[in-house]
Amino acid sequence: MKTKIISFLALGLLAISSAFAADVDLAKSSLVWHGSKVTGKHYGKIRMKSAKVEMDKGQLKGGEFVVDMNSITVDDLSGEWVTKFLTHMKSKDFFTVEKYPTSKLKIKSVKGNKVTADLTIKDKTNESSSVPLFRPHNIHFMSADWDGKHKKDVKFSLSPESLSHLLPNKIYVLLKRFSSKDEKKRLVSGVYIPAKKYLYIGFGNKLNYISRKDEEMEEVEARGLSAILNSSFMDNYFRCFSGNTQVNATE
Repeated sequence: MKTKIISFLALGLLAISSAFAADVDLAKSSLVWHGSKVTGKHYGKIRMKSAKVEMDKGQLKGGEFVVDMNSITVDDLSGEWVTKFLTHMKSKDFFTVEKYPTSKLKIKSVKGNKVTADLTIKDKTNESSSVPLFRPHNIHFMSADWDGKHKKDVKFSLSPESLSHLLPNKIYVLLKRFSSKDEKKRLVSGVYIPAKKYLYIGFGNKLNYISRKDEEMEEVEARGLSAILNSSFMDNYFRCFSGNTQVNATE
């Protein structure tokens, strides 16, 4: 049950006529989450552990909200499915709440109805409103690089609609699905090392990726696997059963 994380924010805030910072009444405030997956959607609540807002003449100017990840609920399920869902959400597949019991949202700026904020989950903060999309030209021998300066570099806005196309920002071994005819090897693999300013990462459909399902791959493990995929032995083995430049995930 892979639920694509998470867009939220429904807060009861104070209307104040002069500029100052104030604690939010946690008992009267609520945070609601919505998550979507291919086969449906789920929603629920998370209790706030602490919250402060900055107001100026009745307008929101800033704030910081810390939530207790152990308090997460799901409101559209019942019976044993509630326990199964919450156990999964709290596991290493998602929030790893035993190791990371809180998450934080810090407002950076407010312009009209548009709020820009940094969201920190599992000690990783998304400091950018855009997400880089890695494509074959970003993959090199043992490395994967994206700096936005290449003419083929692509990025897109982080939004609830884009979450279903993203992956957690962690270590991946990447393998080009297509190699150009002038490349010496059919298998070209690189290692993606997470950039700290992103929560999520995107890979184009011309890349295969390898990761651990329940936990993050160690860097030495990823580099070792990439080295094997880049070896002449693996390249010769691949050529034994495929004369194509396309490398499918099943192969």
